[in-house]
Amino acid sequence: MNMIPIPNSGNKTRAIITGTLLEILHHARGHKAKTNDVVDEFRNLYGIEAAEGEIRGLLKTAVASLHPLIISKDGILRIATSLSLPGSSHASFFQERKVISFREKQAVAAYIHDELLDELDAIFMDAGSACEAIAWEMALGDKGHFTVMTNNMRAVNAFLTRPSIRIRITGGTYVVDDEALLGDGAVFDPDEYSVKHAIVGASGITATHVYNHSITGEEVIKRVYWRTPAQLLIVPATLRKFGGMDACCFGMLFKEKHEVPIQGDKPINIWDVFHNTIEEVRFSRRSSEVYSLHRHVQGFTASKCKIVIEPTWLIDEVYKNPEERNALQEVVDEINQNSQASFVEVVNADITRERLEASLERLASTPKSGMPAA
Repeated sequence: MNMIPIPNSGNKTRAIITGTLLEILHHARGHKAKTNDVVDEFRNLYGIEAAEGEIRGLLKTAVASLHPLIISKDGILRIATSLSLPGSSHASFFQERKVISFREKQAVAAYIHDELLDELDAIFMDAGSACEAIAWEMALGDKGHFTVMTNNMRAVNAFLTRPSIRIRITGGTYVVDDEALLGDGAVFDPDEYSVKHAIVGASGITATHVYNHSITGEEVIKRVYWRTPAQLLIVPATLRKFGGMDACCFGMLFKEKHEVPIQGDKPINIWDVFHNTIEEVRFSRRSSEVYSLHRHVQGFTASKCKIVIEPTWLIDEVYKNPEERNALQEVVDEINQNSQASFVEVVNADITRERLEASLERLASTPKSGMPAA
């Protein structure tokens, strides 16, 4: 291996160390190795000038941040055979959410994998059950070669089943309730890791904003993830999520505009005018009090945003009450009516029943997925 100096910036160091540790154990026999051997691997990678005590200290921090995915016992570091699964007596908040709209999320995941992701893409993946569904499609699908930066420990669990997927960990503090790395350390530098696609989950969507559950440590990083520079910002969702606000607003459903002063006879850009007009319309129905709650959030910086929801045939199966369905669909329609100015589009996952059933069967035969065996 080439010698690589250990960086001296805190968050960047933790991200590199956790990612390197995961790679070492990922390729080790039985996904486990003696701590001393791992230290030697780090010494070979980062250079003999790195003191052993320094490396052991970094490893200790990395193991702590990756627990319970990485377990340290009796001088052995190993990858856990699986994380806790739904149905256990101590199901996390994440596990409870996972079973809600499971088929819809899997249909969305299959479409995103098949139609939006290309082999060899560099991707950022957020935490959450919808993103985990996409991770399993990536791990079990026919493309298989991706480089992924993520704070989603369930996604990491999926990626470990596919050696051709390169995993990078954001760093941060592991929060069991969300099965994710959160806090300041979970923010990554886009100048150090640039992405083609940023996949960011949401628990609530209105015509103007996106929301999350506001688990401790999530509020700030969601706002940062929302503004990840990318060719495409992907939001996996279901029609049910267009029911309104959740606990914490983290972004505007609008591409962040850059003010360009008009000088002299410079032609007027009609899209700038359209953008400003739509912006005024979007907030005209909201009271100043509601708007003030969201003044701290910003639009996205990706080239465009695509929100993916379940196929129409699955919506027909799930929503038997036309009033409920129509109310949710009205929000979708309002977003799409503004798409030329906002650069946000809501699309239905265009997959067949057969494609979805094949995906579910494949998951059921993969023990680490958390799906019951068929």
